[in-house]
Amino acid sequence: MTTLSSEKARLQKVADLMLEIYEELSRMRYIQRAGIRRGPHNLTHLEAAYDELDLDSSIKYLYSILPYIDPLAAGKDSYSRI
Repeated sequence: MTTLSSEKARLQKVADLMLEIYEELSRMRYIQRAGIRRGPHNLTHLEAAYDELDLDSSIKYLYSILPYIDPLAAGKDSYSRI
């Protein structure tokens, strides 16, 4: 059985690669750099939902470190145009 501490390096690699993709989209001018939201994110307000869904601790951690695109800050009014 793997533990969260043993998974963190692999999960961080996933987040780093996603960030590289978003930064490349910014360099290609598909999105504005200001719209890239880097982790870690404070997701304590979602803990009850995570518990209800019985999410694994590694998934909770991944959600907290994954970058995402804020469409309004990225110069887009919806994800359908990204």
